[in-house]
Amino acid sequence: MANNAEPQWIEVRVQVLPLYLETLSAFIFATRAQGIQEEENGFSVFYDARDWSPEIYQMLLKELQRIVPDFDDSRLHVQTQQNEDWLHNWKQNFKPFHLTDTLVIQPDWENYQAKPGETVLTIAPKMAFGTGHHESTQLCLFLMDELLESDMTVLDVGTGSGILSIYAKKQGAGKVLGIDNDPFAIENAYENLALNAISEGVEFRVADAHEFRSEHFDLVVANIIHNILLKIASGLAAATRPGGRLILSGILASERQLMTDTIEKLGFELITEKTKNEWIGLAFKKKAGTDE
Repeated sequence: MANNAEPQWIEVRVQVLPLYLETLSAFIFATRAQGIQEEENGFSVFYDARDWSPEIYQMLLKELQRIVPDFDDSRLHVQTQQNEDWLHNWKQNFKPFHLTDTLVIQPDWENYQAKPGETVLTIAPKMAFGTGHHESTQLCLFLMDELLESDMTVLDVGTGSGILSIYAKKQGAGKVLGIDNDPFAIENAYENLALNAISEGVEFRVADAHEFRSEHFDLVVANIIHNILLKIASGLAAATRPGGRLILSGILASERQLMTDTIEKLGFELITEKTKNEWIGLAFKKKAGTDE
């Protein structure tokens, strides 16, 4: 007789800042996860119970301890689920929302009617990639609204779902390049590009910032956790043309000084910043004559 009480899914709840999800998603899916659901205080990872093992738990714990400062197993909780309600609930709860006063993000199963002056960006949301809800994404967009000019070339580092790249093109940018080290993110970004009927001027690649030292952009945007930003700072600096702008987000207010000092030593000056709750977005200008 079948055992109807046998769990179908294992849910692993991870208590970290949601911004770490972008960095961890490729690794998590390599452990045979079926989905990731972003939550207010972290995220949940879902596994088919037949794939789950203590070895996977240890792999997750080890990687989280490597990426997240002071992470321990008290912030990792495992429970069972009997069905796929998590997937249904996630889609049911994803409604069109205002990312800024004039930018609306909608999933591809909705049909939001834009009001005068609004820009609508349609995405095929994947639970592994950014949907735009996070404060750091909003801070990037606020700074882009101030600094982006018509026909600027743009490099979007850690593009994820491609939201920032697509927005830049909708706002009149010239050549836009979004890069990510996760091929699944690039696949999702191209899917979102098609949903917004953009056929040219935007490219996505599997790459990292250090590959663009010989290629200069008018505007470089990176919405990534601060420890990764510090590691790739020289690559971001080299990719920014002299006189160009660099926008950084994914930074806590307590990390502001270290980030500012690091970028200024690379030949930049801080020109503006935005804050929301504990998060901060920084915008720099590369000094003329500076060439990393």
